[in-house]
Amino acid sequence: MAYRRHSWHEREDKKVQVSIQWDNVTNAAYKLRFDQIGKHWSKVEPIIMLIKTSIASSDREYDADTKTWYISEKHIAPIKDFCEQIPDFEVIYIEKPEQIRATAFHSKEADYAEFKRLLSFAHVQFDDTADLHTATKIYRQAAMQLHPDRNPDMASTMSALNEVWARLKTSYFKAKQEQEA
Repeated sequence: MAYRRHSWHEREDKKVQVSIQWDNVTNAAYKLRFDQIGKHWSKVEPIIMLIKTSIASSDREYDADTKTWYISEKHIAPIKDFCEQIPDFEVIYIEKPEQIRATAFHSKEADYAEFKRLLSFAHVQFDDTADLHTATKIYRQAAMQLHPDRNPDMASTMSALNEVWARLKTSYFKAKQEQEA
């Protein structure tokens, strides 16, 4: 009995698995993932281009490691409808639970730009090549300048800086640190 090798090229009859589900971790976006693409790349590519061109970068994010899109709730319905119209797609949709109230979606790029903007209020210079350790020092320096005890007029700016930093230190800078390691 001869053994037969299998490869993704032989799975031409398979449908593309389109998984759209609420992300319970961030509680702010839907996860969109395409699996078993095979010969159907020409049908997946226009959807990706639609996402890139019609959804602002502040409402979407792509994780290359998991090959997953994170898309703000307000944009998911047209993408879902579009995918369901393609016969070669099998759409698996898991809706956000009704009792869940979505938080605001924050992309890493938008948070990074906001972080740099808020640092300018403290007149702190920030280098785009900064690692987590350097960014932490810069954040602390800005926090000293913007702290409400020193500068009561900047309390809301300090609060915004704290919120952005809390998200960035775990998402942007740690991911950057892991890539460099």
